[in-house]
Amino acid sequence: MKLMRKRKLYRLNEIHAMAQAFGQPLKKKAYVKFAVVPFLCFGGFSYLLFHYWWMALAGGFIGSLYGWFFLMQRQVKNDYERAALEERNRFLNNMTQMLTNENMTLLETFSTCTGYAEGELKEKLIDLRAVLVDGTEKEVIEAFRVLRDFYKSDVQFDQFLEQLAIMLVEGSTSIDSLRDTKNFHNQILVKQEKFIQMKKARRRDFNTMIFYSVAFIGALMFSFTIPKFINIYAHTMVGMITSSLYLLIIFGLYHSFNKKYFDDTITEVKI
Repeated sequence: MKLMRKRKLYRLNEIHAMAQAFGQPLKKKAYVKFAVVPFLCFGGFSYLLFHYWWMALAGGFIGSLYGWFFLMQRQVKNDYERAALEERNRFLNNMTQMLTNENMTLLETFSTCTGYAEGELKEKLIDLRAVLVDGTEKEVIEAFRVLRDFYKSDVQFDQFLEQLAIMLVEGSTSIDSLRDTKNFHNQILVKQEKFIQMKKARRRDFNTMIFYSVAFIGALMFSFTIPKFINIYAHTMVGMITSSLYLLIIFGLYHSFNKKYFDDTITEVKI
């Protein structure tokens, strides 16, 4: 999955793998949402401006491609990353809570929490546990380094792993630093949820703006009557050029908004 994070486009099997990683496989309504709905919206808007069926079909086809290759992939990737962040947070909380049990060793606690984990994190923790059981001190340090490098964008989780590695190597049992890191990570989840809710409100505002722009065109069209609108504007060279520029501007704004909307990163330190 690490390779997926660096690419813009993913193959269909990779999209399915991300969707199924936390028990949320893609359903038929997802294909409708990201292929059929954009087809109808883009196609309908194109027909409203140009009043040519072939333009409507072309616009709808572009909308479907955009929905499939951009919107769906970004949504699935965001859902995957969000679920992965929540899973890491659950691991941090489980580890910190169970370490208060003096009857369990650090390795036993780690093994138990590994069993509770899900998705990508569970696979990584199982690999790490195998090294902790049979590996040398050097191998343990290297295994933690590899895992920390994989999750380096999640600063607090990276710090938690560093503290955990020190405890395992040195035999320390103090959990104060782990508890502080866990609390910071909990705050990150709260901030991310607030951030997501704020963006949803902005999306409603953006959709309202698009609706008003479509309503304005509709009102203008009916004020002239449809035949006059077609003959005076839609089917003229000036009208087609103006409508094309208008569509490009609207699409540019829409794409720019979506790129910002699908950026949920709060734990990353960007250089």
